[in-house]
Amino acid sequence: MNRHRVTVTALIAIVALLAGCGGSPKTTPSDSTSGSPATQPTTSQSPDRPDPSSTADGLPAVPAFDPPPQAQPPTLTAKPGEVPVVHEIKTTQPVAFITIDDGAKRDPKAAALFKKAGVPVTLFLLGNDVDPAPDYFRGLQAAGAKIEDHTQTHREMPGLSADQQKKEICSTADKYQKLFGNRPTLFRPPYGSYNTTTKKMVAACKLSYIVLWRETTDNGKVFYQRPDKKVHAGDIVLMHFRPAFVRDFAAVLWAIKNAGLTPAVLQDYLPAKAA
Repeated sequence: MNRHRVTVTALIAIVALLAGCGGSPKTTPSDSTSGSPATQPTTSQSPDRPDPSSTADGLPAVPAFDPPPQAQPPTLTAKPGEVPVVHEIKTTQPVAFITIDDGAKRDPKAAALFKKAGVPVTLFLLGNDVDPAPDYFRGLQAAGAKIEDHTQTHREMPGLSADQQKKEICSTADKYQKLFGNRPTLFRPPYGSYNTTTKKMVAACKLSYIVLWRETTDNGKVFYQRPDKKVHAGDIVLMHFRPAFVRDFAAVLWAIKNAGLTPAVLQDYLPAKAA
């Protein structure tokens, strides 16, 4: 019986990981129409696990990258009153994009790791995680990170009314403008879950894009949505502020390097407004 309970517990933990913010993004039918959510690709684990051993500075070894090319952003469109949804940037340039969500586990090595790696990073921060420690995130901003919107309380958007969604999105964007000096232009919905109302409320809050992802990482392992288990040009990679933050960041860097790509500034590939 105990062995059975352990097995069930382990399965629940795996499901929770994949269903959380780092699982496959979920689309929800429009508020006013019926239909099924879009079929999601299978998430597969990378067989590669880079050596996390520390160097003399107490940080893991990180790869050197070529400078990113001059950005050539694609033309993106959306219905009137809505914003585009992007999982990756449609480009042939050899670039990928590192994004980090939430902010609950504030690793003291993060700023030094960002500076050592010397690569652009975008943070989709949760307001509830920022409130207790804004100076920590100002330190990451000073290390080169850009800060974007991930709601105040991490509630799943399709379960909220239009007014509730708008409050979650707008209030957080307004707060970050005051705290960090720049108002977000990008929004990542909790759990990657959104509906038509979300696209309208993001536009109403004067943000320009909903940003999802193609790869995730946890505990030093990279997980892929594509069967070739490789980061592709233009892919957006998702990680979180978790206990294994340093190992996760190193794993993402090596996955991008092994694919022959260079981390680039996500915002440079997303025009200020969709066409």
